[in-house]
Amino acid sequence: MNSHRRLHNRLTMLAALFSAALVGVLLPGGSTAQTPQAAAPTLSDIANYEGPDREKRLIEGAKKEGELMFYSSIPVEDIAALTAAFDKKYGVKVKVWRADSEGLLQRIVNEAKARRFEVDVMAGSSSALEPLYRERLLQAVKSPHLDDLIPESIAKHREWASVYLNTFVQAFNTNLVQKEGLPTTYQDLLQPQWRGKLAIEAEDYDWFAQVVLGLGEAQGLKLFRDIVASNGLSVRKGHTLLANLVAAGEVPLALTTYGFSAEQIKQKGAPLDWFIIPPLIARPTAAGVARNAPHPHAAVLFYDFLIGEAQPLLASRNFVSPSRKVDSPFTKGPLQLIDSSVMLDQAQKWQELYHRLERDARPGAEVARTLPQDDHRAVALSPVRISHRHARPCAGHSRLWSGVSVKPGRHELGHGHLERESEAPMIIDFHVHVLPPQDMAAFTGTQFHKNIGARHKTSPTTIENALEAAKIGGVDITVISNPIHNLRDMDPQQQFERCQRQNRFNAECQSKYHGAIVGMASTVPYGGDKFLREFERAIKEDGLKGAWITSSLQGKYPDDDEAMPFFQLAQELDVPVVIHPPSVGFGEERMRDYRLASSIGRPMDGALAIARLIVRGVFEKFPRLRLVGTHLGGGICEMIGRMNYAYRLQEEAFFLGSYEPMLIKHEPLHYLKMMYLESTCYHPPGARCAIDTVGIDHFLFGTDSPPLFVLKREGVDLINKLGLTPEEKNKVYYENAKKLLKL
Repeated sequence: MNSHRRLHNRLTMLAALFSAALVGVLLPGGSTAQTPQAAAPTLSDIANYEGPDREKRLIEGAKKEGELMFYSSIPVEDIAALTAAFDKKYGVKVKVWRADSEGLLQRIVNEAKARRFEVDVMAGSSSALEPLYRERLLQAVKSPHLDDLIPESIAKHREWASVYLNTFVQAFNTNLVQKEGLPTTYQDLLQPQWRGKLAIEAEDYDWFAQVVLGLGEAQGLKLFRDIVASNGLSVRKGHTLLANLVAAGEVPLALTTYGFSAEQIKQKGAPLDWFIIPPLIARPTAAGVARNAPHPHAAVLFYDFLIGEAQPLLASRNFVSPSRKVDSPFTKGPLQLIDSSVMLDQAQKWQELYHRLERDARPGAEVARTLPQDDHRAVALSPVRISHRHARPCAGHSRLWSGVSVKPGRHELGHGHLERESEAPMIIDFHVHVLPPQDMAAFTGTQFHKNIGARHKTSPTTIENALEAAKIGGVDITVISNPIHNLRDMDPQQQFERCQRQNRFNAECQSKYHGAIVGMASTVPYGGDKFLREFERAIKEDGLKGAWITSSLQGKYPDDDEAMPFFQLAQELDVPVVIHPPSVGFGEERMRDYRLASSIGRPMDGALAIARLIVRGVFEKFPRLRLVGTHLGGGICEMIGRMNYAYRLQEEAFFLGSYEPMLIKHEPLHYLKMMYLESTCYHPPGARCAIDTVGIDHFLFGTDSPPLFVLKREGVDLINKLGLTPEEKNKVYYENAKKLLKL
């Protein structure tokens, strides 16, 4: 009874307090009432507010927030100009994270999945922002500046809007093509005068879709197939490259150059001009506000700035503005913007149609054009094949034409586009195999290949294929090597002769294709003095850049005592030693089907060799030795934790067996971090694990292509899927290998 009375008294008191508070709220001027503090406005409130004091509210709120985070694929120098102008006017700092559009999309989605909301505003290809809208990661903003933009540049759902347009124009070399004879329609490209003179960019499938649909899909597809069949078509990777090749005279007429790039080169006095086969087609670079922006006022204010006040600044930097307040020579006639929503749904279809032009071609007469004799990358422009030209001249070289330095850039592969391409990083492919011509027949002639029933075909490991693959992947420098799988079937003298033959061939290729090919020396580390002398000769006389050894051979491993003089010599020569698996190591009898020897056996053998080098104290004996593990070290990074506790738990883990003799002073991870790992794996999480284990400075780009020619582009794409910063990509693609090989 007393408990019921106490409960009744408490409820009565609470009701009285609530009534008093309510009176205070409803009766203004009450002397004892206190108005509760108003709730802070949400991002939706801020983004949708259209009152006359909108800008004042945004500025006040942004200054209190003090900063914002901007994710963007806009070139670095242009981001710097934008953020400096914004900071100068509003006193709000803009922190920047930059990547290509694919990296930007991947990072934002991954952060959202992890419930980490760091980005305020993002700007990239509309093909990257449209998926963010579908993932409900964008916030629509009722900006007054939207009224100034051409309607096509604003997404129908209004959650992103264009910041600038990448216009596709047709560029021609004025020394090779007369202005009076330029085509006015795509049908004109069937005329014989364009035979062997046309080129397009390798990834412009969205431009292709827009043109074909404008002509009528069936009619448009037939027209382009007829153009390829009758006049040929060259494919180059990178819009900046394509424009520069026009200026250099290597491409008379390019169909898909970016307008800003063509205009810049023209203004510098190069023999290049541009025109438009109507309609003008453009790909938007767009901006959006993150739905969970941590600095909402600053985010909306910066979004307003990008599509409003920043437009004249962008126009002054040769961007094409979507604003009707900014005059542009590119937007005088009919304009069609690529619909990123449609392209997102139909990307696979149009990519396949775009690249099928090559596959559908049938044998016919070649269309050839003479290129410089010293350019080993010169290829025929043929109606039976759309030839992928290399993305750059030889590393370190550039063409000079009418005062314009022509050093082509490389287009980022993958889902997104680099809208206004800044200089892309150079690429060194650390893992490519070639064979001397006299050893081609032995490519699948080992006893192991017979055991697994491998078919005997022409070897793909030619130097010509290595160079062609480099063109497809946009690779600047190819490091050639060969693990020489058939050493397992040879006696020591035959092994020596085979290694020597490989070394001399690699040296010849390095000399012949100077700047594009770098060679490694093949050797047997436990082979004795003869192999040591040959290895030293190949480094000192032939100029090869390091050693390439197998992780095991005929039951021997590199940690064997007989191999120690080899590692001593490698340390003295100060060259890297690359460990590559043999055709198969242990357990061959269970790996003869389903290609398990290659996919499982080889990595396992590589990991075992690295593990033995660690625990057997090779890094303690040779602390300046630089070892490289191919194929991510065979997965050693996933196993290194087990190696650590096997070392650390000496007495506790008595049942695991002996750890004697003790030859190391640190956990195995300490020594693994002294190594370099190469990226061939075709599995982004695996590559990410390797980077997290050894660090970005010890991670090298490689493709193992050739022999697997078709994997070149997939290998390049792998790096673009890791969410690396531009600086990190540059290290992986180029700087790490450059330092390691002393190029």
